[in-house]
Amino acid sequence: MTRQLHEQGPLEGPSLLSMMGLDLEVPDHTTLSRRTSGLDVVLGQRRVDEALHVMVDATGVWLFGEGEWAAAKWGRRGKRGWRKLHLATDQGGFIVAARLTHNSVADATAFPELVGQVTAPIRRVTADGAYDRRGVYAAVAALGARAVIPPARTAVVTGAPALAQRDAHVEHVRRVGRRCWRVAVGHHQQVRAENTFYRYKRAFGGRMKARGDAAQRSEVLTGCNVLNRMAALGMPVSVRIGD
Repeated sequence: MTRQLHEQGPLEGPSLLSMMGLDLEVPDHTTLSRRTSGLDVVLGQRRVDEALHVMVDATGVWLFGEGEWAAAKWGRRGKRGWRKLHLATDQGGFIVAARLTHNSVADATAFPELVGQVTAPIRRVTADGAYDRRGVYAAVAALGARAVIPPARTAVVTGAPALAQRDAHVEHVRRVGRRCWRVAVGHHQQVRAENTFYRYKRAFGGRMKARGDAAQRSEVLTGCNVLNRMAALGMPVSVRIGD
């Protein structure tokens, strides 16, 4: 059927397979979906000469078609399903860890397993306020890294050894204010993680096409590998030219 459509259709220009010199049929969407569920996609890691500064964050990605089906079956009770994509990005804009979870999994809960994927040493972890949790600081301390996470506005100094880094941030915020603290510790670099999500959704959209859990994981990791290949070709360099 695919070959017939290719021979009869009004498509112009050579196909990608013919440009590669391959005498293969173009698989249909059903075939691709079925085979994707059996793929074991691994996020590629690049070799680095120094410990990494890692920025972590999470975003939601919709499940294709689930909301429309639920709305049709249950009427107004139908809601669109979605998953959480957790990413860790290094200072060069490369994705060094990725995890896809159910939408009910908190960012801080997914953090230990996320950073555990990073094979290179980590010297610093920057995250937003959603990661201001004891378990996150424990995971960062186990890595021998520094945590740069804004404490909650109601945070107080605990004196607990496990929260020594957090206590230092709380005292710093008290002295200079939250805005000056962000500048002093370089928390603005968290935007690298947000930019990574922007790149992902611009390239692949805000919805996953795969239906099963294994296929969705393969889809996400494949997208991350593609973004890393693009980043390896060259990233934009921004320079401040004025106030």
